Amino acid sequence: KFTPNIKLNETVFSFDPKNYPGVEVIDLR
Repeated sequence: KFTPNIKLNETVFSFDPKNYPGVEVIDLR
């Protein structure tokens, strides 16, 4: 799930995989 009211950069760079168990984290940087 993505929260629409969060800026894209905040979502990308502040993404904490511990908050999303079972989600595969793909770092595109």
